[in-house]
Amino acid sequence: MMMSSKTLLVAISLVCLLGTAQASAPTTFTVSGKVLLPDDTSFTVTQVMLDGGMYVGFLKADGSFTIDGVLPASYTLEVANPHYQFQQLRLDVHGALNNNMRAFVADFLGATPQPYAISADGIRLVPGPKLEYFEQPAPWDIKSLLLNPSLLMLLLPMALVYLMPSKERMEEMQQQLKEEGTSAPNIGNMDVADTLSSFMAKSKSK
Repeated sequence: MMMSSKTLLVAISLVCLLGTAQASAPTTFTVSGKVLLPDDTSFTVTQVMLDGGMYVGFLKADGSFTIDGVLPASYTLEVANPHYQFQQLRLDVHGALNNNMRAFVADFLGATPQPYAISADGIRLVPGPKLEYFEQPAPWDIKSLLLNPSLLMLLLPMALVYLMPSKERMEEMQQQLKEEGTSAPNIGNMDVADTLSSFMAKSKSK
């Protein structure tokens, strides 16, 4: 009889301990939805993450995902995909909400949050623009070619050499200056710009 009483007391104690443990266990929720990816994109490289990986959900063959054991709180929901960019969302998880969650478009600049629709089967995540890892080369343009600094540095000396008067032309200019009674400067020491401007002015006056 004493053993039966002890066994009963132990059983009652275990039941009380189990009840206390269950009462103190936090309530968790399930976040579910679907990622709408193009047909040519593999679902195996896509993950749905809460707060940068605190909770991670993997996609099934149809693009749906389920994240279990989520504690009630506010999270940042992100979709990690190497091909497409997804909009970040702020996800509130709580038992008092419809479907236990609500979402807003994440705005880190302090603007008014925009609600994000959640359907009966969960949150539907639509991809944005495709990610470009390399800068696309600019199309060929004659203007950009002519304004290329390397080409300008190459053409400018050639243009100056072409526009510079030849030795014969310089001697002819000196001869004309002598005939007009003006002392002819030495070719080695003369200022080409001044000589050209003087010569052009006299030619126009004629």
